Amino acid sequence: MSSKGIPILMYGRGVQMANGISAVLAPKYDMIHFCLNAETAQSEFKAVLNGDLVTPSSGAGSNKDRQPAERKSPVAIAIGGGIPEEEVEALKGLLGPEKSNSIKWTKVTPAEGQAAGGPQPENIGPLVMKKLDEALGE
Repeated sequence: MSSKGIPILMYGRGVQMANGISAVLAPKYDMIHFCLNAETAQSEFKAVLNGDLVTPSSGAGSNKDRQPAERKSPVAIAIGGGIPEEEVEALKGLLGPEKSNSIKWTKVTPAEGQAAGGPQPENIGPLVMKKLDEALGE
């Protein structure tokens, strides 16, 4: 994982997929934190976006290897295709409009993933990068 890339938070259903996508995104983007389920996403998104840069409970993300004072805050969130839109909206609601609007949100839909060649990091990674680039004006 890149330590100099643009810091992003990812939320999806598989650590292996997230690590594979992270490898495709590096060195431009640095997956600093990965959430694996709705419960941890709710608590960890809120903590991270409020400046409490907790260690990722999933064990994935470059912040896990950093001392607390060296951890990065995300500028964007990449949501995987397996996450229902209702969960995304619930997260945004939990964070409130100020926090939710202060960060760029991207989401790959299952249809986009299939059109890109199926759920493999080498297929999904470039799609995630394109969405992040568009959201961040890169």
